[in-house]
Amino acid sequence: MLLLLLGFADNVNLLTYKGTAAGNCANLEIAHEQCLKWARTHRMRFAPNKYTLTHLTRCRRINLHVPVRLQGVVVELEPVVRILGLQLDFKLHWKAYKKAIKDKMSTQMLVLQRTTAST
Repeated sequence: MLLLLLGFADNVNLLTYKGTAAGNCANLEIAHEQCLKWARTHRMRFAPNKYTLTHLTRCRRINLHVPVRLQGVVVELEPVVRILGLQLDFKLHWKAYKKAIKDKMSTQMLVLQRTTAST
């Protein structure tokens, strides 16, 4: 009997807290190595080209342009990331999320107007 098991792991997020962005990036590299060990034992693979990186802070004096190197891929900082459908900007002002909701609502309103329009 042949048993085939397919598994998908989506929406994995790593979160670290340290006093500096460089410290956070070092912690992310260590945590990623642990994830790779787990992935090898479960025959899973990660796609580093799909990774996103942001530093959530309101501090103005921190150097945020510290890249992370994971599996030979340099992950650059992005001002807005999407986590489980939420658009998060690095200063946590929710501007990107509000814009995404407004854009979605405008298309939904257009659909409603077209379906309820009289013929």
